[in-house]
Amino acid sequence: MGFLSTVNEKQTELNGYYLLYNTLEDTKVYLNKELSLLTSIHDKFSQSMTSSVGKGEFLQQMEKIVSAVRQNKNKVKHISANQHYGQSDLFLYSSF
Repeated sequence: MGFLSTVNEKQTELNGYYLLYNTLEDTKVYLNKELSLLTSIHDKFSQSMTSSVGKGEFLQQMEKIVSAVRQNKNKVKHISANQHYGQSDLFLYSSF
């Protein structure tokens, strides 16, 4: 009985490490995307402000970016909620 308990504890610990790794990897990906986005905005801003047409196009692009960011935010919240429930289920099952 003690051996199975130890194996179960190690498996739970390993699952926690996998979850931590995946979370950190996702964070890295999102931070890289954010950096790329901010760099792109910075590079295009000066060029866009030279004319009224450029300003309008820049604002339209920013609106599209904001919409895409909101969609991604909702998607990440949904994934996070599903993972949280799955993790809770994992801990419930591992306690048997």
